[in-house]
Amino acid sequence: MSNSATPALLAALGSALGIGSLAFLLRSPQEAPSSQAPLAAFSHTAREAPAQPPPVVGEDARLALDRLAAAVGRGSADQEVLVRTCAGAAKEAVCDVLTKHPTWGLVAAQRVAEGEVVLGATAAQVEATWGPPTKKQADGDRVLWCYETPCVGGMVLLNDRVVGLKE
Repeated sequence: MSNSATPALLAALGSALGIGSLAFLLRSPQEAPSSQAPLAAFSHTAREAPAQPPPVVGEDARLALDRLAAAVGRGSADQEVLVRTCAGAAKEAVCDVLTKHPTWGLVAAQRVAEGEVVLGATAAQVEATWGPPTKKQADGDRVLWCYETPCVGGMVLLNDRVVGLKE
């Protein structure tokens, strides 16, 4: 993951959550103000901009990106912010899926981008991963999505969720 999107990611997430930038959370204990130093160093109204915080990496960046996508899905964050932030924090294929379907979350976007379908995936996720089925066969409440002709196997869906595979 690229570290260049970290400040934008934290600013966007903080804004989406309505609490301002979260960059101050990344300061190490050594960078925290001493009891003599004014807390204005952490304030948005400080006269001097604080030093660039260390970048968010690993799981923290993934969590922040996932939360930003959820905020976009709810309509409380801007789609363009997600596009710019994701570009520096995840693979292009994952960003393409996540920006088209922010309510799916980062894990589902990664699975779709990698062509992986798992139990619990929605019908829309299956279709985004493998395309539309060649045939659908209803069997009571369950629907078999076929990807081969003749239909000897496929995905079994119940209430729009993958509940099994038929081989």
